[in-house]
Order: sequence, then structure tokens, then C-alpha cells
Amino acid sequence: MRMTSGVLLFNRKRDALHVLLVYNGNSWSIPKGGMERHESRRKAAIRELEEETSIKAPAKLEEIGYVDRAPFERLYCFVGEGKGKPRPADDAEIADFYPLSQAKKLIAKYQLPLLEILGALEKNL
Repeated sequence: MRMTSGVLLFNRKRDALHVLLVYNGNSWSIPKGGMERHESRRKAAIRELEEETSIKAPAKLEEIGYVDRAPFERLYCFVGEGKGKPRPADDAEIADFYPLSQAKKLIAKYQLPLLEILGALEKNL
């Protein structure tokens, strides 16, 4: 199973939670990618966020767990609040913030639990 790491970046617009998604020409996802040799999950997540969206990672990122796309991938997820206008780069064709309700319809199904966790945490954010 390939180990990957990504950032679920959110912000609030007009009192609604928005999340950053990228589209790679095939599917919608949080910014994510494989870990390089001897790279921590956190460092990989930060690197992928910056490579795919040109957004700097917030200082505060919390690991919220992982989801599996068995037998292919285990995705470790870090969540944080961030701002900025994403610019798609690397293998991302589109990068933007979407309302949580819309993001739940777009995101790859195996990543949907990450958005559910964020929704449950919203009151504490």
C-alpha cells in the first residue's frame, strides 16, 4: 500500500466553512502526494500543499487520522485553517476553496470521511 500525506485546508467565507480541493484531470482531492524517502508525514503534507496550490501551510496543523483506498493507498491527513488564493501547479489543473457541502459532492469518495470529521470539528475550530 502506498503511503501518502495531505492537508485539509479550510477557511470561513460568509460564515460558511470552505475547503481547499484540487483537481488532477481525473478526480477531486485534498492536496496530497507520496512521501519521499525519510520524509515525515507532516513534511510531505506541507510540501504537497505548497507544490500543488502555491499556498503556504499554516503554522498550526493537526493530524486527524487516515483513510484507505485499499489496496492502493493510505492517506494521512492534517487539518488547518488557511487563507490565500490557490494557484494550481504540479499535477493540479484546478485548485480552489469550495463550500463544505459542495466539496462533499466533488471529493473522491474514499476521502469523504475526512470532510465528515472536519464538519464534526467545526464547532471547535
